[in-house]
Amino acid sequence: MQKFSDVPLNNEWLGASEKTFLNNLKFPKRRNDWRLGRWTAKCALSACLEKSHRINKLNEIEIIAGEDGAPEAFLNTKPCEYNISISHREGIGFCAIVPATFEIGCDLEMIEPRTLEFISDYFITDENKLIDNSQPEERPLLANLIWSAKESAMKLLREGLRIDTRSVIVNLPEKKNIEEWQPLSVLHTSTNQNFLGWWRDDKGYVLTIVADPPPEVPIELNITPS
Repeated sequence: MQKFSDVPLNNEWLGASEKTFLNNLKFPKRRNDWRLGRWTAKCALSACLEKSHRINKLNEIEIIAGEDGAPEAFLNTKPCEYNISISHREGIGFCAIVPATFEIGCDLEMIEPRTLEFISDYFITDENKLIDNSQPEERPLLANLIWSAKESAMKLLREGLRIDTRSVIVNLPEKKNIEEWQPLSVLHTSTNQNFLGWWRDDKGYVLTIVADPPPEVPIELNITPS
């Protein structure tokens, strides 16, 4: 994870195609969010790649949106050996990385109240019941956790909000240590695929990761390129 304050003021860490894309973004918030997401992903990728590649500058790594909008990583213009997923919210960036043999989706949400209309529109009945049957103080976490897990699964499918959020159904086993990564699963009803993943409560935010094949417990990378 990275903060907006971690992102350099200059754009020398961006590749040529990334600079071109950034120059076409007109709204400051969109530009800031995009830069935060790219910086977060490049920090994580450089940490993963340092054992197998010598990276002199971060602009050797480029993250380009595919035809479906999903981010794809390149090293010196060649496809990277890792797949990535990026999320950001309120000045916090989050990136999940897996080997290229995996598909990945991740999401970061602020733990905040969600309206009954939101839950009714985007969740199925069983997900609604899970929230309704929980303690009032737990409901913001549960609502944002379920939403985040759906977002992660839809990113893994490289569909995003183009598909019905009720077609990805979240299952949450009983949690143990709230400060550690907890397992989850998401069923895609259209294909009957059941994706496994992890979630964690992180200081007012909820993080989710879903991957195929099933991922091991996430390992946090705290390395920031100089």
